[in-house]
Amino acid sequence: MTLVTGHKAFDKQSSGFFTGNHSGNTVFSSYIRAETNTECDRHQFDVGHLRSFDLSLFKQFAGFPIVVQNWLKEHPDVDTILYCLFHKVNSKRVIDGWILTGTDHKVVCYCNSLARKIMDGVIY
Repeated sequence: MTLVTGHKAFDKQSSGFFTGNHSGNTVFSSYIRAETNTECDRHQFDVGHLRSFDLSLFKQFAGFPIVVQNWLKEHPDVDTILYCLFHKVNSKRVIDGWILTGTDHKVVCYCNSLARKIMDGVIY
């Protein structure tokens, strides 16, 4: 989906918004498995290991919001998709917001930094 948010830098740099696992110019997203999910490729893991692995993909982004962390802690049995929205200024990444959805792509939690226009363009 092409976005026109009114945020000039984001709109110019964006290659679109896609659901599921995606690494793009202005969006990084990945499925986050439930805390209770312990099996992957017929291998068994400790409770929480797979979710921790999924979340580790987002360590490259500064400022992982507490509201998203809290939602995940309060809903350990729910598979989700986490999106980080950003643009770049002089090759430096500027985080514009975070969206957490269910696997049905309905928003369950979001946190915006400074760019409300971007969040509105994605959510609505």
